[in-house]
Amino acid sequence: MLKRQQDILTRLLEHERAERQRDQDNRRKSETAQDQERKMPPSLEEYIKKREAEIEQFKTVNPSLKPYYKNLVEEYYKSLKETK
Repeated sequence: MLKRQQDILTRLLEHERAERQRDQDNRRKSETAQDQERKMPPSLEEYIKKREAEIEQFKTVNPSLKPYYKNLVEEYYKSLKETK
């Protein structure tokens, strides 16, 4: 039984020493990630510009619609902008 108690005490002391070393060890310190500027590919930028131009073209054509359909069209345009 004394042997077992000594083993337990030894393990506790080793664990305590390891924790102290971990606190003092500079290699274990973490660094925060740095923000990197992400650029869109030119092809994607061109696609977005074309899509916006198409949406604007649809808006310029003002058909004579009943109020119900005008509301539907406006909701559609809003949903297109949200999907960007």
